[in-house]
Amino acid sequence: MRPSNLPKLGFMAITMLCGAGLTAWTSPSLAQNHPVMSNVVPDGGTGSIRGKVQSVDPIARKITIAPKDASAETFFVSPEVRLDDIETGDRVDAQFYRQVFWVVNAAAMPVPSGATHTVGAVARTPGGIGPEATQISGRVLKVDADAHTFDVVDATGGGVYTIAVTDPRRYPMLDHLHAGAGITVSLSPLTITALVTCGWFGCG
Repeated sequence: MRPSNLPKLGFMAITMLCGAGLTAWTSPSLAQNHPVMSNVVPDGGTGSIRGKVQSVDPIARKITIAPKDASAETFFVSPEVRLDDIETGDRVDAQFYRQVFWVVNAAAMPVPSGATHTVGAVARTPGGIGPEATQISGRVLKVDADAHTFDVVDATGGGVYTIAVTDPRRYPMLDHLHAGAGITVSLSPLTITALVTCGWFGCG
């Protein structure tokens, strides 16, 4: 999976849900080699992007912006931001925001409902998670803290995937994971909160 071209600010919340009277959880037989994913979940927080508008949809309130030296990214646009004066080909400077929450619950507890994507679907999607609101839930099968990886299967079943944690800021998250634990990642839409056009004398 390719990493996002957007700035990564490391805004992430981890919530531990622990229940009393935990029961044992047995992992299914695992193959030695599983598909490996890295940079699957983008960081949350605020950031900025400057580039040329490839497309704009005022009704759906979506815009696609292509930076000069990176791939185009699609965003939702906050209702407070005007789009009526934005056209394809305009050069713009935008501020964006996204929340990312990780919830880890004990093996005896069900994973939260409301998943919008399966782990397998994200693994097969070029670029990984898109701009829309997303929730993914799975079960941890194995954690390798030394290799900074963990194996996970979707909450509904399916194949096993190895998640490689490549950002050192996320290494402490592995301390909260164990075989059998449920893990849910929820992301708010990738949303532009400020948008200005750029001209000969700058932006704004």
